Amino acid sequence: MVNVSTVALRQTAALWAATGNYDNDGDPEVAAVGSPVEIKVRWEEETQERVNEDATPIAITTTVFVDREILKGSVLRLGTVAGLPSPPDNLHEVVEYDEIPNIKGVNPQRCVVLQKRNKVLA
Repeated sequence: MVNVSTVALRQTAALWAATGNYDNDGDPEVAAVGSPVEIKVRWEEETQERVNEDATPIAITTTVFVDREILKGSVLRLGTVAGLPSPPDNLHEVVEYDEIPNIKGVNPQRCVVLQKRNKVLA
């Protein structure tokens, strides 16, 4: 049976997963620069403004449907790992993650909301 939550994921993105730790500035740490993984996505560019947990307005640039759970603070870049420039540019940080279960409660559709990342991966 076809999993409709992943059948539309026809693009590839490089993912630097958040480690769950935070740096000295309070920003989420991500996996080392040399260790991104490729994931299947559906990348939708959009521009909107939202409010984060501390009521600060943030600019949202992209909504991405993904094939796995992704922690807040992770970093994504549209394209393959093999095609990454050095250092990686055009990076986006995950600011929101959501799962929408299907009617049977299985095979959820996973979605992340991104904002442009200004910091270089260290």
